Amino acid sequence: MRAYILDADANRYKNLHVSQVADWDRLEGFDATPRAATWSPVGVEHSPDEFDKPGGDYPNLHGVASACVFSARAVEVLGDLLDGRGELLPLTGDQGSFFLFNVTHFTEAFDEELSAYQRYSDGGVMGVERYVFDPQRLSEETIFKLRDLPGLYTYVTDAFVERVQEAGLTGFRFDRVVWESDG
Repeated sequence: MRAYILDADANRYKNLHVSQVADWDRLEGFDATPRAATWSPVGVEHSPDEFDKPGGDYPNLHGVASACVFSARAVEVLGDLLDGRGELLPLTGDQGSFFLFNVTHFTEAFDEELSAYQRYSDGGVMGVERYVFDPQRLSEETIFKLRDLPGLYTYVTDAFVERVQEAGLTGFRFDRVVWESDG
C-alpha cells in the first residue's frame, strides 16, 4: 500500500490557464475550505503554444499549485472515489468540460507523532520530511489532504492510481510516492 502526491503531467499534456485575470484571486488558497455555496464557474483555456500536446483528463491549472482539475470523463470514472471527499466546481471554456475538485477531506490515517516535519521559525509547518500512515486507516482512503498542510498537496492511494490506470485516464503523474507499507 502506498500514498502519493497527486501531480499533473504538465510537460506531456496541455495545461489550462485562467481566461480572465479577475478570476485569479478566486483560485488562491485551496486549503480544504468548502466553496460550493458561493462558487460561480471560472473560465479556462488551453495555452495556444501547446498545440502539439494532447489534452488530458487531469490538466495542470497553470499558476494554481494546489488545484485538482478533472475532465468530465475522469469525474465519471472516479466519481465514487471522489464522493464525500470534496466538491466538484465547474470550469467553463471551449476546451471541453472540466471541474476543479476542491478536496475537503482530511485523513485520519496520518500519524502526526511518528511523522517528521520541517517547521518555520514560528513553529508553523513548512513541509513533511517523513510521512507515516496507519495502514488500516489508509486502506479506506482514496484522495485526501493533511490537516497541518491543507493548501500544499493533495494525496491519493493505490485505489485511486489503479482506477486511473485501468480506465486509461491521461495527464496524471504518480511518481512521488511519499509512503509505502512494508507488508
